[in-house]
Amino acid sequence: MPVKPSPPSLKRLCMETISSQYQLICYGCTSRTQMNQLLNADEDEGGYLDIPGPFTDLPSSLLEELVQVIYDHKGLPNETLHQLILPQLESYKIQMRSSRHIQTNLIGQRCEKLKSLDFAYSKSIQPMFYTKFFRNFPNLVR
Repeated sequence: MPVKPSPPSLKRLCMETISSQYQLICYGCTSRTQMNQLLNADEDEGGYLDIPGPFTDLPSSLLEELVQVIYDHKGLPNETLHQLILPQLESYKIQMRSSRHIQTNLIGQRCEKLKSLDFAYSKSIQPMFYTKFFRNFPNLVR
């Protein structure tokens, strides 16, 4: 007997809505032109890096799910990484369709509580990088 399809959970639907409306929710941009102006702003003009985002109080489990939903929906553009890679993360997967350099820099600077880190398909990273990088994570178990 075939299994009946079930509707997505309310949590999943909320995360998908956040993903599809990310620019409006996190930056207040109603058009791509406004977002481009924010992305192209100089540091002294107040660019997108000056906006902390609404996710600073989310627990690690919700933040990890949100990162995955946004990645599945549209990848992880640079403007999302600084708002999603936060100190409370305990698990993270280095994503292919996003800047590995920015991801590893932000993780190294912010995520000392990290317990699990997945570097799948990151063959282009130099071996010496790993020895320096993993010193930042005393709680890493896998």
